[in-house]
Amino acid sequence: MDKKDFQSIAEKFKDIYPAMPLTYVLTILWVAENEGKHQYDLEQYLGLSNATASRCIKWWGRWKDKKKQTAGLEYIMSYPDPVDERYRVVKLTDKGKEFIQNLFG
Repeated sequence: MDKKDFQSIAEKFKDIYPAMPLTYVLTILWVAENEGKHQYDLEQYLGLSNATASRCIKWWGRWKDKKKQTAGLEYIMSYPDPVDERYRVVKLTDKGKEFIQNLFG
């Protein structure tokens, strides 16, 4: 990937949220590469606490600011694992897949 490609990708994230934390960027990229894995795996891979990983997933999911009731992007969905409900499965939504394809397409 050359500098121009990286700048193009960075601009797409900046268009969504100019001050986006790196953990948010890493979260959606990890989910795109690891669809169907558990949130716990994300926490372990990125070294995040459970609370931070949840906040990152929810930011990309249904809400951005629960207090202000700001709607989220709905790029990531999470749900209890049907086999073991102690874990949450994370996947991209169709909107999320389109965003990732647009990043690298």
